[in-house]
Amino acid sequence: MNQTIPNRAPRRRRALTTAVLIALVALLAGVLGACGSEDADADTGSTFAMENAFGTSEIPTSPKRILAVSEADLNAAQVLGVTPSVVAEYKEFPFNVWTTDALKKEDADPERIWTGTSYEIRTEDVVKARPDLILAVGSWYMDDTYQQLSKIAPVVTFPKPFTSPSDVDAATFLRTVAKALGKEDEAEKVIKDTDAKSAKWREDNPTVVGKTAALAVQYIGGGISNDSVEPYVANYLKMFGLVPPPSTDPSQPSLEDLSSLDRDILILNFYADRKEITENSVFKNLAVVRDGRTIENKALSEAAGTPTYLNMNYVLDDTSVRDALRSAAAKVRN
Repeated sequence: MNQTIPNRAPRRRRALTTAVLIALVALLAGVLGACGSEDADADTGSTFAMENAFGTSEIPTSPKRILAVSEADLNAAQVLGVTPSVVAEYKEFPFNVWTTDALKKEDADPERIWTGTSYEIRTEDVVKARPDLILAVGSWYMDDTYQQLSKIAPVVTFPKPFTSPSDVDAATFLRTVAKALGKEDEAEKVIKDTDAKSAKWREDNPTVVGKTAALAVQYIGGGISNDSVEPYVANYLKMFGLVPPPSTDPSQPSLEDLSSLDRDILILNFYADRKEITENSVFKNLAVVRDGRTIENKALSEAAGTPTYLNMNYVLDDTSVRDALRSAAAKVRN
């Protein structure tokens, strides 16, 4: 089964998870339904009720086959000391370095599904998965897939009053996964420690604090997106003491008017032909570009796409991120 990659998506994580979930439901509903309970590894022991934006799931207290349908869900489990049995990975967009580093440190090699090109899902991988708990807090279009996924295994997704993953702050995301895994105390420690680390980062980098910043991403299909108007990206920028643009700024600025990107610092990420942007005369005439205050740092920009406590700690420790932000900030004219 093939799923076409969207030509244009508001953000990378939406494009990825949408394709996965739609294909997942189509295959799992039929394949696992045919397999029956004799193939399942689910714990038949105690459960507890956990409400979410779409209903209530009965969560097993000792799940044996956890499936993480997004890298963000995997990251949340990882910082809590849990490695899911099965994870979704994509050849077009393999796991980021913080995820692979953590897996190496854990000496873990979870099963992969959805590893074919163009999001081709191999039926045998889905049969092999047999999840008894699905982590899907970072999944899009739950309103279309929740009921069907729930027939396969209990689903952990974002709680009320949130309506999509982009509304969910990193702390709520982690606490939701932690509740399902019985790791609530561990989650609070991670949050507290990360807050302290980010405060120390700002203390050590006063020249960066207070600078205005935007994150612009060129997605597949071209054009440019001002992702920094999204709440989760804005909060990520604030972690470094940066000031994000107003949420009222255009999220999809025209290539004829890129003034909303002309901040003290402009963070860039490209998924298509970068020349469409870098050779655009309007772009080249932005003061932030002329003064050399743009940053292309994959760790910095990729983590912004889906901030998790794993990748936030990674970028706070990354000296290349620190040096890039310091360098750009030093070029700001007073």
